[in-house]
Parts: sequence; C-alpha cells; structure tokens
Amino acid sequence: MSHHPWKILVFVVLLLCGTASAVRADEPSVNMRIDLSGAEAVLRLFDSDQPQKHEVEALLHLPAVRATIVQTGQFDPTATDDVFVETLWHAINGDQLTSDPFQFGVVRDRLPEIRKTISGLMDSGAAITARISDRLTMYTPPDLAIETTMFAVLGGTSDGWAPDDEGFYVALRYFRGDTAGLTSLVTHETYHIAQRAFFSQDESDSHTDVANMLVASLLSEGTATLVGDPTLFDGDERYLQFLKRKHRRNMQRIEQNFALFEALYFRAMHDPDVTPEKVYSIGFTGGWDSPLYFVGFQIAQGLEKHLGRETLVELLATSTPTDVLARYVRLYTETGDPDLPQFSPTVAASFASSL
Repeated sequence: MSHHPWKILVFVVLLLCGTASAVRADEPSVNMRIDLSGAEAVLRLFDSDQPQKHEVEALLHLPAVRATIVQTGQFDPTATDDVFVETLWHAINGDQLTSDPFQFGVVRDRLPEIRKTISGLMDSGAAITARISDRLTMYTPPDLAIETTMFAVLGGTSDGWAPDDEGFYVALRYFRGDTAGLTSLVTHETYHIAQRAFFSQDESDSHTDVANMLVASLLSEGTATLVGDPTLFDGDERYLQFLKRKHRRNMQRIEQNFALFEALYFRAMHDPDVTPEKVYSIGFTGGWDSPLYFVGFQIAQGLEKHLGRETLVELLATSTPTDVLARYVRLYTETGDPDLPQFSPTVAASFASSL
C-alpha cells in the first residue's frame, strides 16, 4: 500500500489533435487527464473527403486503439489488428459491414451524438471531475493521491474498463451526449485506479487463486458501483437510465445474485479444472447483467450502513477481501438486519475461518 499526501486540485487536460489546453485548476478534484486524441483521430477519418488506408493502419500505434483491440479480443477472438483496420476502413467508406466486432457501424450511425459527448466533456470537464473528486474523497484514505488518465475511444464492446495503473478507457459511442451517465461510469472507473493504491489483497496459492480472484473482483466492482452509484444522479438521458434499470433489476433479484456467487465460489474452491475465465464471464460481464457487481455493492452498502463510511474504508485498506466478507457475515449475524442478504452456512463458514 502506498501513501502520498492527498492532492486537492483540478487538473483536467483535453488532448484534442495533440494540443493540450488546461481548464480551471482552483477547485478540489482528482488529478485526472482526459485524453481525446484517439477518438479524434478516428473522427477525422470519418470526416475526410479522401481517407487513405495507411491512415487507418497508423491508428494501430495509438494507446487507445491498442487497448480497444486487447479489450475486445478478450470476448471475441476475431477482434484482431487486421480486422480493426478492415472494418474501420469499410465503415469510413460507407460499406455494409457483415462482421463488425468493434461496432464501427454503430460508431458511424452515432457520429453526431459522439461529437455532442465530446463537446460536453470540453464544456463541463471541471464540473465532472469535481463531482468525481467528491465521491472518491468519501471512499478513500485521506492521505491518498490519485493521478490517472481517461482515454476516450470509439469502437469496441465495453463501455469502460481499467486494465492497469496507466489509466482507464471509456467508449464514447455509448453516451449520446449523456454527461450524467458518463460521470457515473467515469467515477466507477477512477475508483478502480484508487483501489490499486490502497486495497488489501488475499495471499493466493494454486488451490485458492480463482476463489480469491472471485472475492477480490466482487469487492472491487461492488465498491466501485457504490462510489459511482447511478441512482444518485438526476436526469432522463438514455445511458443513465440504462444504468439505473440495470441497478434496479439486480437489486430486485439480489438474493438470487448471492446464490450465484455462492455457486461460483464453491466451484472455484473445489473444482481443480476451474479457470478464472469460466467464473468471471458469468458474474462480471454485461452479457449476464453483471450480477456480482451488485452482490459486492450490497455488501459494501451494508457495512457502510452499520459501521460507517470511515470504517468501511479502513476495512478495505487493512483487511483482505475474504476478511471483509467474514466481517459482513458477522454483521448480519449480530444485527439481524433483514435487508442484509445472507450466505449459506457452509460458504459463510469458509470466510469466517480466515479470521
């Protein structure tokens, strides 16, 4: 765990066509850069009267494009460099796309809305980062400094992801000018960057690697969902309403989501052939409505409700993910709160044995 003085500042840089322009730096916020250069490079090709294929190929060197290919390839093996170039080239030229793993046909259809989203980022960048800073300050240690870059992308099938400490990626085609929905997602992804600096982790061996990954992902996504909670935002824009509907569906079936986690966790603990991909894809991807995000959300929310936010942050910083679940078991056992879903005795005992 690293400790640095918390930086109270705004540092939003909009990188448009390689030119940086800073906005106000006199209000508290996280230290975050918004890099639009990759998205702008693709937009320029759609705007060009005479695009050249070598210009499309040159995009492969951009960090945002490389990250999009890697992320999309995790879910679709056809999402390769060559396919990126070919499908984007056909989309730019108005051709029909029979196979489109990067969703460039959708990008082409939504170009006006993508430009509206970029304008919203330029006009409201300071307000967006101020709100993000407020939420992150509430759920991080007071001595933590957060510095990151948001890379805007256009293609792919993920709305947002944070693969490493270098920054996180947001696909602008999803938002259609919805600044509130975008702020909710960016808050979620920025918190993932913060987690890497202060969350404690379980020690793993070959027997518990997948189970520990499952528990760590549960708390990582659950707490990020709590910090970026879309239900705290007002508005009827399409993406924000999508997030709210997803949240509502999962909370309505939260008992079943807990049971799903138990089944995946039990398999991870007892099946020697289990792999991270086999359990992660069911619990944490949009194809299944990301059900385990909301199990983690419910656990974090329950701990905050009864123990307070400061204690929740301390738990995340000083206790392993398995110990946090054990503390949740102790909480619902001691309080009898009917709003706290319970684990089966067998699964609960496996957490408690870690204390």
